[in-house]
Amino acid sequence: KKPHAVSWVGVTKYDQKVVLDEMKLAIPLSELAAKIKTLETERRYRVVDRLCDTSIKAIDRTDQRKLLADAGIRCRFPAKHDRILPGIEKVQSMLQVRKDHEGKEYAQLVFRENCKGHFKEIMSYIWDEAGEKPKKQEDDYMDNLRYICDVEPRFNFNPKPIHYTNGLY
Repeated sequence: KKPHAVSWVGVTKYDQKVVLDEMKLAIPLSELAAKIKTLETERRYRVVDRLCDTSIKAIDRTDQRKLLADAGIRCRFPAKHDRILPGIEKVQSMLQVRKDHEGKEYAQLVFRENCKGHFKEIMSYIWDEAGEKPKKQEDDYMDNLRYICDVEPRFNFNPKPIHYTNGLY
């Protein structure tokens, strides 16, 4: 089975997105949920929001998002309506180095050293023969980045609590 790819992204007070961590495992969702919770607890991540690829809906005709929610990992689906190319453009734009008002260089999207899977996928992103769209191979972290950049999370020192309906967003 295809492994699950999980990305953790923090937002600085300057709204810079920092890919903090990653996990890619081919295990049942219940085990994945336990590993996510363990990592978040050990690293003291304060999770405000979660996105989950909509392809999770189709696996084995079961509600995979509900299985995650039952294990304490609540998430919502990003808007995916033909947003592949605009999403890629957004990621590319956020990776561009700019200068702030003091002349210091920065990018809106940066990575910690431990996120080697993200680096690998960025460096080996493959397009179809016509160069019109990416091939669906080794692109799980890239998909995560597209969803996150599309949502464009902002820093909020005192985020409002997440409200759930029927155990889900």
